[in-house]
Amino acid sequence: MPIILLTIIFGFFGPLYTSLTPNASWYGLGSIGCKLLLLVMPLFLIMGAAIIGRLLGKTINLTTYTFIYAIGTSLYIAASNQGFPLGTTIPGYFFDRISLAPGVDPWPLLWAPSADVIEPMVNGGALVPWAAWVPAFSWWGMESVSFALFALGWGVVWRRRWVDVEKVPFPQTQISMQFVNRITGAEKSLRARLGLPMLVGMMLGIVFQLPLLLAYMFPWFPDIYGWRTNTCSMGAQYLTPDSPLAGIAGFAQFNKDPAVGAIFYMAPLNVLFGAWFWYLIFVILIQVAFTMGYYTGITGNPGCGRVWCGTSGYRVGDPFKWDAFSSAGVTTGIFISYIALN
Repeated sequence: MPIILLTIIFGFFGPLYTSLTPNASWYGLGSIGCKLLLLVMPLFLIMGAAIIGRLLGKTINLTTYTFIYAIGTSLYIAASNQGFPLGTTIPGYFFDRISLAPGVDPWPLLWAPSADVIEPMVNGGALVPWAAWVPAFSWWGMESVSFALFALGWGVVWRRRWVDVEKVPFPQTQISMQFVNRITGAEKSLRARLGLPMLVGMMLGIVFQLPLLLAYMFPWFPDIYGWRTNTCSMGAQYLTPDSPLAGIAGFAQFNKDPAVGAIFYMAPLNVLFGAWFWYLIFVILIQVAFTMGYYTGITGNPGCGRVWCGTSGYRVGDPFKWDAFSSAGVTTGIFISYIALN
């Protein structure tokens, strides 16, 4: 029952909250950031359980906290901007029914109900024809479950090698583990269990976060950290065409979120070395190709535009077409290699 209730609550309030926050990428209940996602949902649930347990005078054991963490990691997408809860993905299929040109009907009824079922949603005030929604709900529900089972299958295949052999640190999980270990410690006072470093970190988090929240909510509040100038929603400073660094074709943005920096401190040194070394190779290759006439006009694009925009961006632009090499090639190669090794 608790799992069912949590699913219903976050499934409804998650998208609602995410759509109403001043910056859904930065204040998502599920995760914040981009690419290197910081999962906050598990921490919120663990903190909430600890507070409720303390108010009720009950001790929550490690097994329960483990289940809470698992629930949080699976529910985070329902309360994160990464899923874009309203306007694209699954609701996008529904919106296409009434937004595309007359006669254009690209989706089967299994994916989206007919236009006459969806149109009343725009103005409201009409009864919901639940029977017409059952096929779409069932289809997309099964799709979500199938992805979960697929991911679980990967975990079963790779668990021994990742955990027992390679002892991969999984920084995101380490944060929750450390927090649970501290709040379930033997010391009587919460201050002794959390420790001075964690308490100082929480205070620094408030000092950093509060001015940002006020700057987002109130236009008159001073922009203390320069967040209103050339800053992506997840806290990255992006280059503009007039920047002194704009001539470096392979450089688009850099992250200034201290939480991301803290995560990097938890990664092994060889991983950090590999990250910056191969990024340096990437920048050199892009620059050489740019001087040879490829990626035309890319230095006129700001930030993410260098990655995503047009046919000259990193993803699809000649000669490297990095999407095919990285997203498709490397991911497939890692998968096949692990299957062979295991």
